[in-house]
Amino acid sequence: MNWKTSHLQAALYDAGVHNPTVARLAARALWGYDITHLWRSLANRPEGTTLDIPCGGGLDE
Repeated sequence: MNWKTSHLQAALYDAGVHNPTVARLAARALWGYDITHLWRSLANRPEGTTLDIPCGGGLDE
């Protein structure tokens, strides 16, 4: 999928990550994961700037 050409998917993703209810339901449906654990972990991080570096840790099939 290309975010530049798949405008609908990009819009749905953006809406989902900004809506806690949708994010919680989608994470449970897609990955079987309770995303509130992630939110709690993020809330407990120290104050300051966080640098998020994508490292390509996806799944290989």
